[in-house]
Amino acid sequence: MDGQHPLHRSLFAYAERQLPRVLTQMDRDPDSPTRGNFDRYGWHYKIRDFSSAILQQGVTTLEALRRGDLPLPAGASQQTVERWAQSAVIALGSLVRRDGSVDEYYPYERSFPAASFALGAAVRALTTWKTEAPHLLDGIPWAALARMAAALDARREVEATNQQAAGLAALAQAVRLPEIVPAPKRVAEHADLLFAAQKSEGWFDEYGGPDFGYLAVTIDALVDYADATGDVRAEVAVDRAVEFLASLIGADGRLPSTLNSRNTDYVVPYGLVRAGARNPLAAWLVTTLFREADRPEHFLWATDDRYTTHYLYASVVRALHATWRSSGDPMLVAQIANLRKRIRIIKRMQSLGVLSLMLCTASMALLFFGLQVAGQITFGISLLTMLGSLALS
Repeated sequence: MDGQHPLHRSLFAYAERQLPRVLTQMDRDPDSPTRGNFDRYGWHYKIRDFSSAILQQGVTTLEALRRGDLPLPAGASQQTVERWAQSAVIALGSLVRRDGSVDEYYPYERSFPAASFALGAAVRALTTWKTEAPHLLDGIPWAALARMAAALDARREVEATNQQAAGLAALAQAVRLPEIVPAPKRVAEHADLLFAAQKSEGWFDEYGGPDFGYLAVTIDALVDYADATGDVRAEVAVDRAVEFLASLIGADGRLPSTLNSRNTDYVVPYGLVRAGARNPLAAWLVTTLFREADRPEHFLWATDDRYTTHYLYASVVRALHATWRSSGDPMLVAQIANLRKRIRIIKRMQSLGVLSLMLCTASMALLFFGLQVAGQITFGISLLTMLGSLALS
């Protein structure tokens, strides 16, 4: 990780150390009927006879492995990780009931947050696979995901705004997948209600008051919603939320968890990292809160398995993918730009080299058939293309 921005190094160190903890939540047995399930209390400990769908956000971790944002676990190949990711989405589909509902804490709960966060994670992965890994789309339970989206679209969460924001983001992203039919119809209505609910100080209501942990989760969702729709209101809402969070930072560089309506003692980084690309206050906030994320005494390390597998670790690994854009480190940005330039040059060099060999072969064939002039011209062109290839090297 030499040469990386300090924030990236800090988050990467945490993510690398915690990766085994997340992966061991998943049933990775290729012959298991619950393969891809991230609820270890269900498939392994068998403490309960149903699975919490909200934990299927683990697919985001598998996507980070597939993209190379995290190192592959010992003994795991790229193909293995791809199979894990595919099975995680398939496992989510198996948890969806006929009415489109899923469980979280108890059977037949019809959990709104489980549907919101799990669908969002699955849709993000599927959208990426459309362009990067279309072979992973085989066997995806589109009908189950469509039922899930339709059920979510018909509901609204009024007490926990972070859940409503996550549902809105999931629906907005699901609209871009034509396989999810019927497509959500009320995205604009849900968005209007969400933005109207933001308080003048910048926070959203979480069971009767502000909560900075859930507000950070809401910021993650607003960034996803903005990516899917381009709605400028999301950017304004994020900036107002950032101002509220920044006003709470104490002299010790921490947020006072005792002021939270839900007593959360964590913050998720992805939305703040993304906002930091354009908002200096957000950049300061994410640096202040996460510059020591690699230290075991940091609040990230104190989170239990449930919330780590839920949205916290997912937000961290997504932040890893985004830190180079929002870090403000000109050296890192220059290195990435230079790498892209070198890749383009290598591709052109290889193309000219291959073309030279093909032309040389063609000139030999022409000379063999007695076409002296054409053979000589073709051979001359092959020499020029080889010189071009050597020049680019």
